[in-house]
Amino acid sequence: ETPNSLGYHMPAEWEPHEGTWLIWPHNDTHEGAQLRLEHLWLTMTIALHEHETVHIVVTDEHRMEHLQRQVRYYGLNESNLDIHIIPNDDVWVRDCGPIFLVNESGELSITAWNFNGWGERYPYQKDQGVPAGVAGALSLPLFTAPITLEGGALEVNGKGTLLATRSSIINPNRNPGKNQEEIETAIKEYLDIQHFIWLSGAPREFCDTVGSDTDLHIDGYARFIDESTVLYSWAEDESNIFHSYLKQHRDELRN
Repeated sequence: ETPNSLGYHMPAEWEPHEGTWLIWPHNDTHEGAQLRLEHLWLTMTIALHEHETVHIVVTDEHRMEHLQRQVRYYGLNESNLDIHIIPNDDVWVRDCGPIFLVNESGELSITAWNFNGWGERYPYQKDQGVPAGVAGALSLPLFTAPITLEGGALEVNGKGTLLATRSSIINPNRNPGKNQEEIETAIKEYLDIQHFIWLSGAPREFCDTVGSDTDLHIDGYARFIDESTVLYSWAEDESNIFHSYLKQHRDELRN
């Protein structure tokens, strides 16, 4: 059985939600930058936890104890924090973490998408297990899709339309040997998508030049802001290195 056959779908980002998930930074990955990153994550947590639950993933017991000391020091409301020990490689929970689905009764499930470090650019073996760890911690059904993609590669309007770049999904570094039809079939069955809007993205050489380790994830270039409106990035200056790709995206959106 697939999520679609059981009545689950991926909601839009602006729909009501219970909380936000974070993966806490650790020095194993960001050696020398731990304090700077932790300050940013604490700032996010302090702001978020005033209005909703903040679910935090820490990589081990030692980091759990460290975070708990930080929480007490800054006087955070612990009733709005939910901390889980799940081994991980890095902080990018939007990409490696669970994609939550919901059905008409409000029941949740989780999908996992075989995260591979953005085309094996970075270590990912621990990150790949984060969705299963979250599903286990919350006692939610887990569905593992037959393709590889990251959460930041997807934009949905909550009504069955998906916006994505080909370069970040239909790419041999994510899904070798799979064509667009096969990838769309998997997304349909696991996210309940009926309509696809594909933007080209950019080739690997360009992405490496501009430091886009994601192969131009859609979430940096075009976003749904309601069910029928897309906000997209634009550069008027034709000398801007992104101009030709952004122009192509605009033309594709218009068509």
